[in-house]
Amino acid sequence: MAKRRRKIHRRVTIGRVHLGVSDLDRSLAFYEGTLGFEITQRTDASAILIAANDEGPRIVLTASQGDAGAP
Repeated sequence: MAKRRRKIHRRVTIGRVHLGVSDLDRSLAFYEGTLGFEITQRTDASAILIAANDEGPRIVLTASQGDAGAP
């Protein structure tokens, strides 16, 4: 018997997303080069990305420290 998939209501939106990453440069290469996000702000330990044309969620990538950032 197949599980019935639940759908997200059409009015649901996603706001800012915060992600801890083990390698900030590698993650930025993926989000910018592969997914097409643009970097709007960057420090040594974090970066804020936004979808092209200011559409969609903003993503905050933060370099994790220690085991929490392990792949």
